[in-house]
Parts: sequence; C-alpha cells; structure tokens
Amino acid sequence: MLGCGVLRGLVVVVVVCMLGVQVAHAQRGQSDVERKPTESSGFDGFPGFFDTGTIDRGRFQADYLPIPGVRYGLTDEASLKVSALPVFAFLRGGWGAGFEFRHRMWSDRRFNLVGTLSATHVNFGDIAGTEMDPPIYDFTVTTAFAVLTADWRINPRHVLAITALAGKVKLGLDQPVNDGEVRTTSSSDFTTFMIVATQTYFIRGVLGLQWGIGYAPYLNAESRGAGNTSNVDINAALESAGGAAVVPRLGLFVRTRRWLIGASVTGVVPSIELAQTW
Repeated sequence: MLGCGVLRGLVVVVVVCMLGVQVAHAQRGQSDVERKPTESSGFDGFPGFFDTGTIDRGRFQADYLPIPGVRYGLTDEASLKVSALPVFAFLRGGWGAGFEFRHRMWSDRRFNLVGTLSATHVNFGDIAGTEMDPPIYDFTVTTAFAVLTADWRINPRHVLAITALAGKVKLGLDQPVNDGEVRTTSSSDFTTFMIVATQTYFIRGVLGLQWGIGYAPYLNAESRGAGNTSNVDINAALESAGGAAVVPRLGLFVRTRRWLIGASVTGVVPSIELAQTW
C-alpha cells in the first residue's frame, strides 16, 4: 500500500541521514562532544515529534502522558526511549515491546535537524466481556512512526520548525461468534503522512505557545474482519466534499527546570503532555 511505502521511505531517509552524518563527522575527525553547541530552546530536555529538543548524555526523562515511557541520553545528540505500555500488558498477562530512537543529525547554532524512529507492539491479552459486549481475545496495538524535524532557533524563546511525519497505528483483536464456537479476527489500520510547519514562543522561558499549519497528502483508514475489507481514502473523501486534509496544530505548554506540562491538538487529535527530567 502507498501508506506503508511512504512510511518505509521516510524510515530509509531518516536512517540514511543518521548514518551519513556520522560518517561525515568521522571523516572530519569530529566527535559528538566537539560539535558546535546549538542555541537553547524551551523544549530542550523534553523531546517531541514537533520540535528538536534533546536530552544530555547520562540524563533521564520520563513521559507520563500521553504515552508513558523513560528516555535515556546515550550521547548529547542521541537518546533511547523505552515505552511503559508493555508493563501494563505484562500485568494483564500479555506481552510487548516499544522503543523510540532519536538523534540530532545536524546542528549549527541556530539550525537543527533531528530524526526519530518509533515502534511499539503490545498484546494486552484477553478482555472479559459483559452482558452487552462479547469478550475480546488477543487485543493488540501496533504503532510505527518515522519523523524528520528541522528548526531555526531565532532565540531561546522563539523557534520556527517544519516536521515530516509518517505513521501507522493498527488495532487487532479476536472475537467469538456462534456462541463462542468460532473466533473471528478483525483489525483496523490508520496510516498517514503529513508535513507541518510550526512557530513556538516561550514567554519568560516558562509559558510556551505553539501554533502551526500542515497538510496531509496521505490519510487512509482500513478495516478488516469476517472476510470483509473496507478501505477509506480520507483525502479523496475530503476533496469530493470540497475540502482538503489541512492539519492545524495548537499547543500550550508550561515548563520548569524539571517538569513540562502541556495540552495540544494536531488536526482532530488532542493530547495532554506531562514529563519530568532528572
């Protein structure tokens, strides 16, 4: 499918950029420590898809919302996040794994380029049914994202950024039919590719305002189950209705030395952010 091809293509671009930059620095005999430091930003210490924030080597950062996990600074340029979603699955007798690798591939004081690769697969096991709803077996959540973000830091409070994001979210489950004699497998996929430009301003380095606009040239939803498959090209549906896949983004953030609290909406998807660094 086109969406999977776009996701794989952006993954390849991010990986090639990461490796290419490392080779270039190695040829010039530069290490991470020797790179020219970049201008600071209100999101430093709290990395996100729509910014180029990083954490320093040896530091930890915990995300509590929207998706819990712990990030560790491998170097001043690279970090690895382990998702906590599998922990919740383990408590229910399920299993899973989730990781996010983030790397600042280039920085020249005010200009930064960061790549992020994220993948999670969690099986929450079985969910008991009720009088109204049948039980669910092998409920799984799979996500994959490739993100490339570049920004220009006008000053520590004012940042302009552009983000290319390709991602896929898949939900899968089994449900009983014929009084439990047979199980049917069903799944729902959502795949997107979008480009979003944002502007962020931090007032006194504490209160952050972010606004932006983007376009999603690819939006697709697919559902499979009981031998039937339905595919919805959201872009085509919007165009036929005289609209377009415009993606607005608005965010409000409050940060201290150790904490970041925020609320944002991207398109029609709201999010609450709560993170801590130490």
